[in-house]
This record gives sequence, structure tokens and C-alpha cells, in this order.
Amino acid sequence: NLLTALTTPFGAIVGYFILPSVSVYLPQLLAFAAGTFIYIAASDLLPEVRHKTAGNDFGHVLAIIFGVAIIYFLGVVFPE
Repeated sequence: NLLTALTTPFGAIVGYFILPSVSVYLPQLLAFAAGTFIYIAASDLLPEVRHKTAGNDFGHVLAIIFGVAIIYFLGVVFPE
């Protein structure tokens, strides 16, 4: 656990020093990280939801689409 915990400050220090050279690619890196989290949610959580509640698939899919739409509209209303 200690070695795993020490990788966080090490990564932060390395990231701090390489940020000027990779700042051009920062939007692509953030999009990749966000896509990775979305993939994990879709591949891990959705099958679990389907397993526990077999009859309400449409409601869950509708809730996910609604959540994506909220994120999209927030991005349109509050652009960088």
C-alpha cells in the first residue's frame, strides 16, 4: 500500500514538470481520460444495473441519455 500511495506524489511532481511540453495536447488527454471513465461506467455499471433490475431497462437508458444531455447543454451554456 505504501508503494502504491507514493506513486501519487511522484506522478504529481512529474506532471508538474512536463506540463509545459504537453500543454498543447491537454484537451486530447482530458478527453481520453473522460472517455476512459465513461467506458468503465458503461462496461462495469450497466451490466450490474441490468442484472439487478431486469424489467426497467428503458428507464435506465433514458436516465443515461438525460445525463449526457445535461452535460452537453451545460457545456453549451457555460463554454470555456
